[in-house]
Amino acid sequence: MAAIAIAGIQYDQTYMGIDKSSGSLQVIDYAHHEIHGGSSFVVSDVDLDVDAAGPKYWRITTPNTTKWAHFTGSLAASGAGTIEFFENPTLTGAGTGLTAYNRNRNSATAATLVVAYDATASADGTRIFLTRVSSGGIPARDTGGSIDVRSEFILKQNEDYLLKFTADADNTKVWVTFEWYEHANKIS
Repeated sequence: MAAIAIAGIQYDQTYMGIDKSSGSLQVIDYAHHEIHGGSSFVVSDVDLDVDAAGPKYWRITTPNTTKWAHFTGSLAASGAGTIEFFENPTLTGAGTGLTAYNRNRNSATAATLVVAYDATASADGTRIFLTRVSSGGIPARDTGGSIDVRSEFILKQNEDYLLKFTADADNTKVWVTFEWYEHANKIS
């Protein structure tokens, strides 16, 4: 088949997904494409005892490379609490690293972004996101509520971030999942 140009980029039609019965173009979104390409990663963690007096912190550290992290996350808790996301904290303890898994299990590409739990900070930094998880969630999952942030943040390179969960009551269970893909920006 002949190549076609879209927005000045040449495409070989043999790789374009055109449904033979309807002639419709078959596409996947870009984040899904990054999974196929081996550049998408996931980390999850659970803490079964977060107390009101001691917030739970997760540190996210981006490398000093041109591959930027396109980052999303979700958090579920057995009780109410506050979720805050901070940029540029003053860290006093790096926390314990979590293993990032490539979402394409056939790819050997390793994540460059680092996620750790139980980081500590003398200053949280600039708060860039704030929300609440309310009580009265789904009894079968023993959760008080959840937040699923599908709107991604493109994280600044060579920067630290903190996700902070402050429980309203002791003995709150918390589950988090962080997903991201690493992509070199095509626009300078």
